Amino acid sequence: MRNFYYLLYLAGSLIIADQGFEILASLSIGSPSPGSATWRFGAIGVVVGRVAILMVGDVFLYFAAIGLQHRHVLRGLGWVHLVLAALGFVAFAVFALDVIEVRSRTSAAMRGSVDLAAVRAGAVVLLTSGLFLWAGIATTRQTRRTRHKGSPHEAPPLVTRFRRLRGR
Repeated sequence: MRNFYYLLYLAGSLIIADQGFEILASLSIGSPSPGSATWRFGAIGVVVGRVAILMVGDVFLYFAAIGLQHRHVLRGLGWVHLVLAALGFVAFAVFALDVIEVRSRTSAAMRGSVDLAAVRAGAVVLLTSGLFLWAGIATTRQTRRTRHKGSPHEAPPLVTRFRRLRGR
């Protein structure tokens, strides 16, 4: 079973690296101009399109760390998620301002498409940031070192038990 968890570490890392490089490649095509509201609007769209796949890799890392009882890896993942949540909420605020600017420069015929793309991207950014915040808080709380009854130096296990399904 341990080999399976290490395989999850590898697969999760590979998925995250692949999607990260894909995002960077997409954003560097042409002439990147982070000062432009239109470019930032498109950049959020590119990132939002990759978030679901990135989360699969993230879940793989969590499963592996929990299965192998890697408390320090989980704590690191928790802090990374807290930072990503903060960045996500800031990105949402900037994105909201960019939507107003892009919408004002868009023709009336295209406003519906811009609005739909903006609502979708904004919702995904907010939901993802909220999920990262929850995961970061839950993980950092769960991985605190506390004394366990009978052992002054060991922390309690991360997962104490699994419920058995009836009939199995």
